[in-house]
Amino acid sequence: MEAKNIDNSKKYLLDKIDSIAFDGHTLYRIVALKDFADVKAGDKGGYIESEGNLSQDGNSWVYHRAKVWNAARISDDAQVFGQAEVYDNAQVGGDSWVYDHAEVYGNAKVYGDAQVGGDSWVYDDAKVYDNAQVGGTSWIYGNAKVYGDAQVLGESYIYDNAHVSGNAQVYDRAHISGYTQITGNAKVYGDAKVSGEANIYDNAQVGGHAEVSGKARISDNSKISGSSLISGLATISGDAQVSGNAHIYDEAQVKDN
Repeated sequence: MEAKNIDNSKKYLLDKIDSIAFDGHTLYRIVALKDFADVKAGDKGGYIESEGNLSQDGNSWVYHRAKVWNAARISDDAQVFGQAEVYDNAQVGGDSWVYDHAEVYGNAKVYGDAQVGGDSWVYDDAKVYDNAQVGGTSWIYGNAKVYGDAQVLGESYIYDNAHVSGNAQVYDRAHISGYTQITGNAKVYGDAKVSGEANIYDNAQVGGHAEVSGKARISDNSKISGSSLISGLATISGDAQVSGNAHIYDEAQVKDN
């Protein structure tokens, strides 16, 4: 590795000798030029294609076997580690982490204190931010947003213009799509599907093989399970429990205090 003509204003350099061919691109090992955060001068990081992939400012770093290429950008104090990959026009910033085998690409953004790990995929124009956590083999794509203290785990799919926020949890094999809002302390799990403009909030739960669509509202401590179908302008609230093969639609209201 060349040690001459080092720019002291930079925190790292590209090791032109230690390079790999990957996905049709040449990526170079990064080497720290000074101490910052938990990185010491001389430490070797992961692989990037160019200096455009990793800011020379802040404490951002690409560790170990992680890779960043194309026009992707890691900035602020963000960390990419494990065997994570960030590419295309994706941006990772703030104090966020992308790790394990996670992939962030397309025009996706991960920022704030968000964490994206496991074998999850975040792509298209999706955003994960605040204190949100995405893990397992989850897929976040389209214009979907996961934020607040929300958690998306398991084999969940969040897509279209769906939002998962607050302290909401989506896990197992749940599918959240359309313009759906999952917020508060709501939980969606099992093989449940929520679509359309449905809202699941408060402490409501949707599980099993249940499907919620249209402009349905599920709130309070209500629980939807089994193979229930909730659609139209239906509202389920209070301590109501809907299970089995129940169908609730149009402007029906179910409330149990």
